[in-house]
Amino acid sequence: MNQRLRLLAALLSLMVFPVTIFAQRIVFDSSVDICSKPGFQVEWDSESQRMIAYRDTSEPACPSVRVLSSSGSNVTLYPLKDFPGANYIDIWAVTGSATGEVIISATLGYGPRNTRPIPIKSLLLSYDATGTLRKVWNVDPYLHHHVAADSVGNVFALGEKGGASGGDYPLLIKYSPTGEVLGETLSTGLFSSKDAVVVSGSPNGEAKIFIKKDHLLVWIAATQELFTFSLDGVLLSRSSFSSAIQQMVDLSGGTRVRVLEVGVDSNQGIVFQVLLRQKLPAKAKVALARVTPDGSFENWIEPSSDGDVHRFLGLTADDKNVFLEKVSQKTVAIDLNRR
Repeated sequence: MNQRLRLLAALLSLMVFPVTIFAQRIVFDSSVDICSKPGFQVEWDSESQRMIAYRDTSEPACPSVRVLSSSGSNVTLYPLKDFPGANYIDIWAVTGSATGEVIISATLGYGPRNTRPIPIKSLLLSYDATGTLRKVWNVDPYLHHHVAADSVGNVFALGEKGGASGGDYPLLIKYSPTGEVLGETLSTGLFSSKDAVVVSGSPNGEAKIFIKKDHLLVWIAATQELFTFSLDGVLLSRSSFSSAIQQMVDLSGGTRVRVLEVGVDSNQGIVFQVLLRQKLPAKAKVALARVTPDGSFENWIEPSSDGDVHRFLGLTADDKNVFLEKVSQKTVAIDLNRR
């Protein structure tokens, strides 16, 4: 699973049962979690206005995915229960579809984590709105770090190919709702570091893919580039944001910027939440910035702040900012009324 920043981990460690949902606001109250690994990572499903929280687990009775909506629906998934014989599940990415399904990119381990080698399965899983497993796609030898789904249920997956031996290969795969490969694009040959651009751990942040206004957007953090594709896989643009990010460094008086999250509005304006690293690590700050489609820094949406701040999750379908916020020591919330 991708290793996120301490800021995110601190917020999500509070996200345990029970859950209270008000109009346009989702509130998480902390309580005792029976699972040994309580913290979740989060993705925002802008199409259905749902939060999808996920975590790895080796305990079948421990939920791996929780799907929570401003409408009041609350679905909990236990995917390890659906694969008897598997010792653990690692969830790499999740996304929602317009049909109400949740798509999960996961690896299943059939043996102890500390023993190598053990059989591993790389899968895409699809769960319906009732929490029932409906589809299982074996995507070996790929390991998909990021996924997105279009309005008809096609799934776009960005990841690396296990066992690749130096040659170029596509990083971005389009699957039909039944798991058939419909397209392959974004060759490793476009990047000097090949498939390392999609692997976790870049000092510039993590890659991301999402759909906005019938366009598939792929953020490659390692090279600070945004690729825009049609949903048929045609590359429409490749834009560098290294100049805008360097301007953020200069304006903040820092030494480096790490992009925490990316959002694109209906006018192709870019929103970045960034971690501004100062000369002393203890002085790292978080800020929200707006960047023009041509890659120029426009302005700070929010000034930089220290410590425990809200985390930008993306945009709603009508371009409202979505934040995961710490309300108190025991509560976090998503407020969809906030811009």
